Amino acid sequence: MKKILIIDDDQLVHTFFKQIFKNEYEVFSVISGYEALEILKSTKFDFCVIDLKLSDIFGIDLFRKIKEANTQDSCVFIILTALESVDVEIQGHELGISEYMRKPIVPRLIKAIFNKYSITPLKKEVVSVGKLRIDLNLMKAFYQDDVIQLTNSEFRILHLLVTNIGSVYSRQELYDMINAKSTGPVDRSIDMHVSSLRKKIKDAGNFIKTKRGRGYFLEAH
Repeated sequence: MKKILIIDDDQLVHTFFKQIFKNEYEVFSVISGYEALEILKSTKFDFCVIDLKLSDIFGIDLFRKIKEANTQDSCVFIILTALESVDVEIQGHELGISEYMRKPIVPRLIKAIFNKYSITPLKKEVVSVGKLRIDLNLMKAFYQDDVIQLTNSEFRILHLLVTNIGSVYSRQELYDMINAKSTGPVDRSIDMHVSSLRKKIKDAGNFIKTKRGRGYFLEAH
Protein backbone atom coordinates (compact mmCIF):
# COMPACT_ATOMS: atom_id res chain seq x y z
CA MET A 1 0.00 0.00 0.00
CA LYS A 2 1.32 3.45 -0.93
CA LYS A 3 2.24 5.80 1.89
CA ILE A 4 1.28 9.41 2.56
CA LEU A 5 2.88 11.65 5.18
CA ILE A 6 0.76 14.55 6.45
CA ILE A 7 2.76 17.30 8.17
CA ASP A 8 0.28 19.64 9.83
CA ASP A 9 -0.29 20.88 13.38
CA ASP A 10 -4.07 20.66 12.92
CA GLN A 11 -5.33 17.23 14.00
CA LEU A 12 -8.51 17.76 11.98
CA VAL A 13 -6.40 17.77 8.82
CA HIS A 14 -4.91 14.41 9.79
CA THR A 15 -8.36 12.96 10.38
CA PHE A 16 -9.61 14.42 7.12
CA PHE A 17 -6.88 12.77 5.02
CA LYS A 18 -7.30 9.44 6.79
CA GLN A 19 -11.00 9.48 5.98
CA ILE A 20 -10.47 10.47 2.35
CA PHE A 21 -7.87 7.79 1.67
CA LYS A 22 -9.17 5.02 3.90
CA ASN A 23 -8.24 1.62 2.41
CA GLU A 24 -6.35 3.32 -0.44
CA TYR A 25 -3.19 4.64 1.22
CA GLU A 26 -1.35 4.15 4.48
CA VAL A 27 -1.55 7.61 6.05
CA PHE A 28 1.11 8.75 8.52
CA SER A 29 0.82 12.06 10.33
CA VAL A 30 3.05 14.33 12.40
CA ILE A 31 2.45 17.79 13.83
CA SER A 32 5.88 19.38 13.41
CA GLY A 33 8.53 19.75 10.76
CA TYR A 34 11.28 18.27 12.86
CA GLU A 35 9.18 15.18 13.61
CA ALA A 36 8.75 14.84 9.87
CA LEU A 37 12.51 14.98 9.24
CA GLU A 38 13.00 12.06 11.64
CA ILE A 39 10.37 9.81 10.09
CA LEU A 40 11.54 10.69 6.58
CA LYS A 41 14.99 9.31 7.41
CA SER A 42 13.64 5.78 7.81
CA THR A 43 10.47 5.54 5.72
CA LYS A 44 9.92 6.11 2.01
CA PHE A 45 6.74 7.94 1.07
CA ASP A 46 4.84 8.30 -2.19
CA PHE A 47 3.22 11.59 -1.17
CA CYS A 48 4.15 14.19 1.40
CA VAL A 49 1.69 16.97 2.27
CA ILE A 50 3.30 19.91 4.08
CA ASP A 51 1.37 22.67 5.81
CA LEU A 52 2.99 25.97 4.89
CA LYS A 53 2.67 27.53 8.37
CA LEU A 54 3.90 24.91 10.82
CA SER A 55 4.54 25.89 14.43
CA ASP A 56 8.27 25.15 14.28
CA ILE A 57 9.34 25.81 10.68
CA PHE A 58 8.04 27.41 7.50
CA GLY A 59 6.88 24.75 5.05
CA ILE A 60 9.18 25.87 2.23
CA ASP A 61 12.19 25.75 4.57
CA LEU A 62 11.18 22.25 5.67
CA PHE A 63 10.96 21.12 2.06
CA ARG A 64 14.44 22.52 1.45
CA LYS A 65 15.80 20.46 4.36
CA ILE A 66 14.07 17.33 3.05
CA LYS A 67 15.62 17.85 -0.37
CA GLU A 68 19.04 18.38 1.19
CA ALA A 69 18.68 15.05 3.05
CA ASN A 70 18.00 13.38 -0.33
CA THR A 71 16.00 10.48 1.14
CA GLN A 72 12.73 10.97 -0.78
CA ASP A 73 13.76 11.23 -4.42
CA SER A 74 10.55 9.71 -5.83
CA CYS A 75 8.08 11.39 -3.47
CA VAL A 76 5.43 13.85 -4.69
CA PHE A 77 5.52 16.95 -2.46
CA ILE A 78 2.38 19.00 -1.94
CA ILE A 79 2.08 22.27 -0.03
CA LEU A 80 -1.16 22.80 1.88
CA THR A 81 -1.89 26.46 2.61
CA ALA A 82 -4.45 29.18 3.17
CA LEU A 83 -1.87 31.81 2.21
CA GLU A 84 -2.37 33.62 -1.08
CA SER A 85 1.16 34.42 -2.21
CA VAL A 86 2.39 34.06 -5.77
CA ASP A 87 5.98 34.70 -4.63
CA VAL A 88 5.84 31.78 -2.19
CA GLU A 89 4.34 29.52 -4.85
CA ILE A 90 7.05 30.46 -7.32
CA GLN A 91 9.72 29.80 -4.70
CA GLY A 92 8.23 26.38 -3.97
CA HIS A 93 7.98 25.38 -7.62
CA GLU A 94 11.56 26.49 -8.26
CA LEU A 95 12.68 24.19 -5.45
CA GLY A 96 10.65 21.26 -6.77
CA ILE A 97 7.23 21.36 -5.09
CA SER A 98 4.78 19.40 -7.26
CA GLU A 99 1.45 20.93 -6.22
CA TYR A 100 -0.19 23.61 -4.06
CA MET A 101 -3.53 22.83 -2.39
CA ARG A 102 -5.67 25.56 -0.86
CA LYS A 103 -7.47 25.50 2.45
CA PRO A 104 -10.28 24.81 3.08
CA ILE A 105 -9.65 21.32 1.76
CA VAL A 106 -11.83 20.15 -1.13
CA PRO A 107 -11.99 16.31 -1.17
CA ARG A 108 -12.67 15.98 -4.91
CA LEU A 109 -9.69 18.20 -5.74
CA ILE A 110 -7.40 16.25 -3.44
CA LYS A 111 -8.49 12.96 -4.99
CA ALA A 112 -7.96 14.34 -8.48
CA ILE A 113 -4.44 15.51 -7.65
CA PHE A 114 -3.44 12.22 -6.03
CA ASN A 115 -4.99 10.20 -8.86
CA LYS A 116 -3.01 12.18 -11.42
CA TYR A 117 0.27 11.04 -9.91
CA SER A 118 -0.94 7.53 -9.12
CA ILE A 119 -2.13 6.84 -12.66
CA THR A 120 1.14 8.11 -14.11
CA PRO A 121 3.83 7.36 -11.52
CA LEU A 122 6.88 9.54 -11.52
CA LYS A 123 10.02 7.83 -12.78
CA LYS A 124 13.47 8.85 -11.79
CA GLU A 125 15.04 9.91 -15.05
CA VAL A 126 18.31 11.78 -14.83
CA VAL A 127 20.86 12.36 -17.59
CA SER A 128 24.43 13.29 -16.65
CA VAL A 129 27.08 14.77 -18.91
CA GLY A 130 30.29 15.53 -17.07
CA LYS A 131 29.42 17.74 -14.09
CA LEU A 132 26.08 18.58 -15.70
CA ARG A 133 22.94 16.75 -14.51
CA ILE A 134 19.50 17.13 -16.05
CA ASP A 135 16.48 15.89 -14.10
CA LEU A 136 13.80 15.29 -16.71
CA ASN A 137 11.03 14.93 -14.12
CA LEU A 138 11.82 18.10 -12.20
CA MET A 139 12.61 19.87 -15.48
CA LYS A 140 15.73 21.30 -13.89
CA ALA A 141 19.42 21.32 -14.70
CA PHE A 142 22.22 21.14 -12.14
CA TYR A 143 25.93 21.85 -12.30
CA GLN A 144 27.28 19.55 -9.63
CA ASP A 145 24.70 20.24 -6.91
CA ASP A 146 23.80 23.80 -7.87
CA VAL A 147 20.60 24.56 -9.78
CA ILE A 148 21.23 26.32 -13.09
CA GLN A 149 18.74 29.11 -13.74
CA LEU A 150 17.71 28.49 -17.35
CA THR A 151 14.98 30.09 -19.37
CA ASN A 152 12.29 27.79 -20.74
CA SER A 153 13.83 28.00 -24.22
CA GLU A 154 17.33 27.22 -22.95
CA PHE A 155 16.09 24.21 -21.00
CA ARG A 156 14.18 22.85 -23.99
CA ILE A 157 17.28 23.12 -26.18
CA LEU A 158 19.43 21.46 -23.52
CA HIS A 159 16.81 18.74 -22.95
CA LEU A 160 16.70 17.93 -26.66
CA LEU A 161 20.48 17.81 -27.03
CA VAL A 162 21.23 15.68 -23.95
CA THR A 163 18.52 13.14 -24.75
CA ASN A 164 19.74 12.83 -28.34
CA ILE A 165 23.52 12.84 -27.94
CA GLY A 166 25.30 13.07 -31.28
CA SER A 167 22.21 14.11 -33.26
CA VAL A 168 22.58 17.39 -35.14
CA TYR A 169 19.69 19.89 -35.01
CA SER A 170 19.48 22.80 -37.39
CA ARG A 171 18.65 26.31 -36.24
CA GLN A 172 15.28 25.95 -37.95
CA GLU A 173 14.49 22.75 -36.03
CA LEU A 174 15.43 24.34 -32.72
CA TYR A 175 13.47 27.46 -33.59
CA ASP A 176 10.38 25.43 -34.46
CA MET A 177 10.63 23.50 -31.18
CA ILE A 178 10.80 26.69 -29.10
CA ASN A 179 8.20 28.54 -31.15
CA ALA A 180 5.68 25.76 -31.62
CA LYS A 181 2.96 28.11 -32.86
CA SER A 182 5.19 30.01 -35.23
CA THR A 183 5.38 29.37 -38.95
CA GLY A 184 7.87 32.14 -39.59
CA PRO A 185 11.47 31.74 -40.76
CA VAL A 186 14.31 31.08 -38.33
CA ASP A 187 16.08 34.07 -36.83
CA ARG A 188 19.42 34.44 -35.05
CA SER A 189 17.83 34.14 -31.59
CA ILE A 190 18.79 30.44 -31.57
CA ASP A 191 22.46 31.40 -31.62
CA MET A 192 21.86 33.74 -28.67
CA HIS A 193 20.00 31.02 -26.73
CA VAL A 194 22.82 28.52 -27.33
CA SER A 195 25.48 31.07 -26.44
CA SER A 196 23.71 31.92 -23.18
CA LEU A 197 23.17 28.23 -22.42
CA ARG A 198 26.86 27.44 -22.92
CA LYS A 199 27.84 30.15 -20.45
CA LYS A 200 25.34 29.07 -17.80
CA ILE A 201 26.39 25.41 -17.79
CA LYS A 202 30.05 26.43 -17.36
CA ASP A 203 32.66 23.96 -18.61
CA ALA A 204 29.89 21.54 -19.65
CA GLY A 205 29.17 24.09 -22.38
CA ASN A 206 32.15 22.62 -24.23
CA PHE A 207 30.01 19.56 -24.96
CA ILE A 208 27.66 21.61 -27.15
CA LYS A 209 29.26 21.59 -30.58
CA THR A 210 28.52 23.44 -33.79
CA LYS A 211 28.37 21.46 -37.03
CA ARG A 212 29.25 24.06 -39.63
CA GLY A 213 26.43 24.66 -42.06
CA ARG A 214 24.14 22.20 -40.27
CA GLY A 215 23.45 23.18 -36.65
CA TYR A 216 24.14 22.11 -33.07
CA PHE A 217 24.71 18.79 -31.34
CA LEU A 218 25.95 17.50 -28.01
CA GLU A 219 29.09 15.42 -27.87
CA ALA A 220 29.71 13.57 -24.58
CA HIS A 221 33.05 11.92 -23.87
